[in-house]
Amino acid sequence: ISILFSHLHIDHVLGLPFFSALTEKDRSVDMYSEKSSGLDLKSAIDHLIAPPFWPVKIEQYPANVRFHDVQKKFSIGEVEIETMSGNHPGGTTIYRLNYKSKSIVYVTDFEHSSEEKCEELIRFSADCDLLTYDAQYTDDEYNLFRGFGHSTAKFGLDIAEKCRAKKILFVHHAPNRTDDELAKMESELSNRENALFAKIGDVFEL
Repeated sequence: ISILFSHLHIDHVLGLPFFSALTEKDRSVDMYSEKSSGLDLKSAIDHLIAPPFWPVKIEQYPANVRFHDVQKKFSIGEVEIETMSGNHPGGTTIYRLNYKSKSIVYVTDFEHSSEEKCEELIRFSADCDLLTYDAQYTDDEYNLFRGFGHSTAKFGLDIAEKCRAKKILFVHHAPNRTDDELAKMESELSNRENALFAKIGDVFEL
């Protein structure tokens, strides 16, 4: 199993101590991340999975866990991976996964306030098959939370159109958003066949 961390804020790593694969003796788990606040991934994880917050450290799990620094370009098996930095407090990594003729771009915790970063993202995501994009806020909410490091579905659609993404999947929903609210937001999208809100259990074949 390979895990690519966009960044190490608590809402993205809190479930790691409960990840069932870590309890499997014959399992290899490779984790990838850029340094955060001067800490490499292993050092950062040791702050989370350790007493008094958790009774054991990561090396005490049965699985064979390996840590890797993210490079600008690297490979996992036959999957070629490219990265760029996002626009989020503390920093974040955007990934493009290329396999044969297909590609996925993973964009979470990204704020569209930087025109330079948006132009870079459009180039980075050019002609991708699936773009996953941060849509935590509505347009009205975004006006209240500028600088918090998140975006809107409206702006995601603009990015998708400009980079010619075949499909966009909106992720990183607001924690207080209900299923009914998300369904309503999805129904209001201008291009419903190629623009969707992510749901538990979704599977996409490219």
